[in-house]
Amino acid sequence: MVENVSLTVLREAWKGVIYEGIQVASNGRSGGLVSCWRADCFTLKDHFDCHNWVATLLTYLPSNTDVLIINVYAPQSEIEKKIIWFHIAKMINGWNGPTCVMGDFNSTCFPHERLREEIDVVNMANFNDFISSASLIDQNIQNLMYTWDGPGGKKSRIDRVLVNVEWINLWPGAVLLAGDKSSSDHNPLIWGKKSLFWGPKPFRFFNGWFEVPKFVELKRDLKIWNNEHVNKSKLQLAVLESQIHDFL
Repeated sequence: MVENVSLTVLREAWKGVIYEGIQVASNGRSGGLVSCWRADCFTLKDHFDCHNWVATLLTYLPSNTDVLIINVYAPQSEIEKKIIWFHIAKMINGWNGPTCVMGDFNSTCFPHERLREEIDVVNMANFNDFISSASLIDQNIQNLMYTWDGPGGKKSRIDRVLVNVEWINLWPGAVLLAGDKSSSDHNPLIWGKKSLFWGPKPFRFFNGWFEVPKFVELKRDLKIWNNEHVNKSKLQLAVLESQIHDFL
């Protein structure tokens, strides 16, 4: 039984650089997250993971600044997403430092961010309310309109990077670009200074993270892990719904 993907595999995803990382295993066909950081740039202070998202509190070593990074892989269910938005916003509002929330949100902010797909007004309203309540700023992708391609020519921008003012002040002048697809139907998102895009990048967000060759091994290991465990997502959702019931 494989309960954790080894750090050796994580560190070999990018050769020549030492990475640390944590993961949340997939639950059936949903979830499955890995958050990695350069060990020479960041050190982990604390982390909290839940199904569909993982939060890491890291110290950025060059300036000795603590930063909060939340990696999200949102479900399709609107009620589940609403619960996740509530808990993430609550965490962010209890923190006063640089914050970045990134990943596959399975939500869009505006109608034009979906092509050949039904526009879900409730979904957009809930997602925009979350961004506003957490005082986050949507980072514009400089070189691409959509980040996901589906069957029948469907396209959408469901992958994003959201940051707060403190994050922008820590790394002024940084931009967000979309990389090329490989085996994934999502474009990887690359955030950093323009001058770094032709060399080492401070952050590279892979929402379809199994596209990295070494991550194929992670996918296999997580599948084995999932087959050995009982699906507890319904129970987790019931607990979360009871916690949030008085606030909805």
